[in-house]
Amino acid sequence: MASDRVRGFTLIELLVVISIIGILMGILIPALAGARLTARSTVGVANLRSLSQLVMLYEHEQRFFPTPFDPETNSRSRRVPGTTWSDALHPTEEEPVWNFEVPIVPEWSTEFFGVYWYSWMSDWNAQGGRDSEVQFSPADRLALDQLAQYRSLQDSRNGKYLWPSSYYMSPTLWSVPSRFGAGGRGAMSAGTLAPTSTSSLAQPADKVLLWERADFAKNNRIAINGGTATRQKMAPSWCNPEARPHVATGDGGVRQADMRKIGEAAAQNNEFLPGGRIQPSDLMPLYPSWRPDGLDALGGVPGSDGDYPLYFWATNGGVRGVDLPR
Repeated sequence: MASDRVRGFTLIELLVVISIIGILMGILIPALAGARLTARSTVGVANLRSLSQLVMLYEHEQRFFPTPFDPETNSRSRRVPGTTWSDALHPTEEEPVWNFEVPIVPEWSTEFFGVYWYSWMSDWNAQGGRDSEVQFSPADRLALDQLAQYRSLQDSRNGKYLWPSSYYMSPTLWSVPSRFGAGGRGAMSAGTLAPTSTSSLAQPADKVLLWERADFAKNNRIAINGGTATRQKMAPSWCNPEARPHVATGDGGVRQADMRKIGEAAAQNNEFLPGGRIQPSDLMPLYPSWRPDGLDALGGVPGSDGDYPLYFWATNGGVRGVDLPR
């Protein structure tokens, strides 16, 4: 006589099934996370291309690359009394004014405008305001978290802050080429300010104008601090030898830069050695930002993955120099 009892799973069979599911999840979750990171970084490259086209459009209309600085301070002071050469003036209005002078280390004066350039230029572009998301890579989670946390501030809504972009602009675009040498650069002053244009570029295809501030296709890096190397779960900064950031060049092209190969070229030929070094901050704060205790505020992340040459930022020879070896 056949039994009517339905046979269930044994404990061992259940444990085997659970183990298989766990193994599959362990395989699929990292793969899905990697696919999401790749998709976000791909959109970020598209953003870089769009911003490069915007810069070229600005240059075509204004006859020089974006810069808020004017060495002829007298002409500026007639419009906004009391301003000086290191003041970044609003492109269309009398206020606000942002000062980028660094008296203690004068070679950095005006240069940090290269972090905040899009937020300033958005007034000329008239698309989305200073906190427009087009200036951020979807893979730049630090910048997007900063945006979500601080964009509702009253001063932000009033347009008083400039936002740090995911894409940096080279300060060589508003300075005389002679200021930048191999391994160092001179102080920035009214006398070294100089608007530049595409005609200023000696080798447009090899001169980087814009670049990703980090290799957003990666989510881990080796950080070297005090001679000790550690592995961190964060994108490597653009000048880290591990990085392969995307860059926009003077001919309108966008491509990947292999920082290890650039470093090797710089070690063999000073032509590729930029004018200085940096410990890049993982995220700059809103500009200007302050707290009562004088510390950085409003989203800045001061961590760094090491001390590296200022590739693209301080090109040897300025706008007439070469960033990308053949």
